[in-house]
Amino acid sequence: MSGAESDFELHNLHDLGGIPASGGVIPPGRLFRSANPDALTALGWQQLLDAGIRTIVDLRNDDELMSTVRPGELRVERRPVEDHTDSEFMAVWGDRLGSPEYYYPVVARLWPHLVAGAVSAVADAPPGGILIHCMAGRDRTGMIAAILLELVGVDRNAVFDDFAHSAREINAWWRIHGGPRGSRTDAEMVEYLASARVSLNGFLDDLDAPAYLAAAGITQAQLERLRARLLDA
Repeated sequence: MSGAESDFELHNLHDLGGIPASGGVIPPGRLFRSANPDALTALGWQQLLDAGIRTIVDLRNDDELMSTVRPGELRVERRPVEDHTDSEFMAVWGDRLGSPEYYYPVVARLWPHLVAGAVSAVADAPPGGILIHCMAGRDRTGMIAAILLELVGVDRNAVFDDFAHSAREINAWWRIHGGPRGSRTDAEMVEYLASARVSLNGFLDDLDAPAYLAAAGITQAQLERLRARLLDA
């Protein structure tokens, strides 16, 4: 997290600007990711507006929502990407939702239409910065971010660095404020991130992002808008 980002009230927030991609660099101010913003004060919401954010893509399920008042200038797109009422899914993956190893079942087998809905919200957003978030800003947000970064040809190491950055940030937050399952020690984070790298690379190895998104219902025009949004200076 840059010094500027650390000044924000919203935790685990960072701008994906500056990441090299195929044919260019993602410009700053286009795409942000974070933990959920429900507890922001008026100052925190103003900070997001001042950063140029105008659309929020919320990946959470209904039972995770909190009552909050957002500025009218912010457009919010509710786009859950998982169904936690699916008992079969939760029986298999419920204890592993903190790792990219569960991305492929969500993306390829269970809910490609939900994933496409989240991606289409980015493609169809009006001008201005876009903030993607779930609860912690690590896993569901990481899945959608990885797909978008893969789409524009970001190097695998940079895709992983983006995931690892958010994983470290939310772990540091949980150490101070407490989390749903506690926090990891430094040694545990090293082990966790090594495993996450393998899982994330495996997921991306099996993912042809343009073909997958097209099959899931994303139009060619939307794909072109996504590339333009993430690459055009």
